[in-house]
Parts: sequence; structure tokens; C-alpha cells
Amino acid sequence: EIEIEEIEIPEEEEKQYKASDKIALKPELQIFTHEKCDEYGVSYPLILALMESESTFLEDVGNERILGGKEGEARYYGYMQLSSGNIYKAKAEYDLDAHTPEGNIEMAIILMAKYKIKYNEPTAELTAYKAGEGAADMGVRLNFERILRRAEDFERIIREEEER
Repeated sequence: EIEIEEIEIPEEEEKQYKASDKIALKPELQIFTHEKCDEYGVSYPLILALMESESTFLEDVGNERILGGKEGEARYYGYMQLSSGNIYKAKAEYDLDAHTPEGNIEMAIILMAKYKIKYNEPTAELTAYKAGEGAADMGVRLNFERILRRAEDFERIIREEEER
């Protein structure tokens, strides 16, 4: 007879998220955003770079610019500058209040996760986010060099923070 020894499999350590004072987002929102990015499989540095470009990490940003519609259409809100349509979708499909910082950020991460699956290329994903899926589907690729460079900067900042 063969004896089988029981081997103890160590439990996966819970990831310890850290906030960085080099990122101009509230520490608790840095941690929330990082956790949600991991949950949905989205690049945390890319979301930070996108958030910085959308709102410069300011919660109460609201873009009142109208894009070819009637008064009250196509307005953008919050850290991630979600459109009114995506704010409605957040509530209807995900039970998120996108007028709160957490709901706004999580809905943007959900959208980027969807675009990652659909396009699997950062420039296409960002085009879909900023200009709509129709544009990305037609092959439009906007210039996001600055956002992609900032994502690299945030990657370095996060790596340095983790090494401390």
C-alpha cells in the first residue's frame, strides 16, 4: 500500500493595498480603485491615468458641455466623467450610484473591463471609453500617448510603494 501524506496548502495571502502620497487621489479611494481593478481584471495604473485625464482626481467635476444634443443631454460627471447614459446604466444594470465616488469609479472600471474583453488593446479600449464603442468598432484610434505614459508613471509609483 502507498501512503499519501497530507500536504498543507498555504492559503493565499490577502493582498495588502497601499495608498501613495504621490497620487493626488484620496488614500481610501486609491485602495478602493485598486481592489476593484483587481476584481474586474483591469489595469490599476491605466485607470489612474484615465481618471487623472478625466477629472484631475477632483470629485465634483461636472462637464456641462453639450455634444450636439438638447439641453441636459450628454453631460459628464465625477472622477471618471461618466455620461448620463452610463450613470443610468450603472443604476439599472449594476445597482451602483454613479453619483458617489465609489459608484462612479466602479462603473468606469466595469466599462473598461468590457472594452478590455472586446478590444484587448489599450488604445482601442480608451477610444471606446472616450469616444464610444461605435468609434472603436469602426477602427478609430485616438491619440492617448499622454494617458499611456502616465499609466507607466503610475506603474512605477505603485511598484516603488510596494517595495517599501
